[in-house]
Amino acid sequence: SENPDSQGFLSKLLAEIKGKPFYITMYKTGKIREIKNFDSIFFNAFKKIPEMSEAQKQQLKEQLTKNFGDKAFKGNFETVTAIFPEKPVSIGSNWTINTQMEAGMGAMVSTEYILKEMNDSYCIITGNGVIKTDDKDAYIQISGMPTRYNLLGTTLLTIKIDRKSGWVMTSDSKQNMEGNVEIKDNPIIPGGMTLPIKFESQLSIGSK
Repeated sequence: SENPDSQGFLSKLLAEIKGKPFYITMYKTGKIREIKNFDSIFFNAFKKIPEMSEAQKQQLKEQLTKNFGDKAFKGNFETVTAIFPEKPVSIGSNWTINTQMEAGMGAMVSTEYILKEMNDSYCIITGNGVIKTDDKDAYIQISGMPTRYNLLGTTLLTIKIDRKSGWVMTSDSKQNMEGNVEIKDNPIIPGGMTLPIKFESQLSIGSK
């Protein structure tokens, strides 16, 4: 988004959606009840990139909807907000939260949280999670090709929470996943293909 003059369509698209509002209704536990206007932000941004062909727009829309549509964004956002226990806890207490992710592939994240520190201003909790893709035998369509993922990973989190409001002040997470992706026999790739996957990601979030 910081280099919209580049030749990459994605940079221009991200520059268009930056700063656009969307709306979230959230339960006290951090679980999200509803997201509004997130899909439309992407679709309106496409109208401002006339140099893209219709085929390119359609392909990019399909990919972005899988990774950043309302359903996918809900799961991604809940990994940061759906962190609170259902009953009061004290320092050293632990609890487990299960979150469904839909970013292009279905995956369940089961995270054990521990309240590490607490004072009058903030609380510190840490999380240790296991990520596992859903039914590894189920194929989904990606760019017109039947594809399935079989991945397993871990995530580590450190989260600072405002004691008064309950809002997340900062969140740092590190994620590791590996496994394979299998593309079924199709006209684009006759005979199909199986590819190994291994990746790491780091995410830092801070509220203004």
